[in-house]
Amino acid sequence: MEAIAIAPKIGSRLISDYGELTDALGGKHLLGIEINSDYDLFDIIEEGLTKKAFLHIKSFIGLNLDTIASICGITPRTVQLKDDDAHFDHKVSETLVDLADLFIIGMKIFSENKQFIKWMTQPLKTLDNKEPINLLQNSIGRTLIKEELIMFATGVYR
Repeated sequence: MEAIAIAPKIGSRLISDYGELTDALGGKHLLGIEINSDYDLFDIIEEGLTKKAFLHIKSFIGLNLDTIASICGITPRTVQLKDDDAHFDHKVSETLVDLADLFIIGMKIFSENKQFIKWMTQPLKTLDNKEPINLLQNSIGRTLIKEELIMFATGVYR
């Protein structure tokens, strides 16, 4: 397990750094800018991520289209029918940013996607015996998972 430095930014709920997040979201060529601040991130979410960015994130995190679409509250068909440069609304975009951030953290801790996804699909006592993957649909669930990952990485147990 790789050591993880947890240094949340003041005023930000993101734990990964902006460069990692830029890459996970498709890089400057898909986003149009390099993320250097929460203000950049705010603007990207408000404008909405494109279908190209969605598909890049899907590839980065390694979950299938049905799962990611369900987490985002849309259907796979909604994704399929969008033009590559069409934008999702800010709610879908925010969920995708949260997922990318969560998977950056998870991959730092577990070293690879497969191990992290395996952890995500096992019930955890500390999460009320729920599988983390079933808590991804809203921001509270994603926050609970991030907190659990931080505790796991730092050796803090409840």
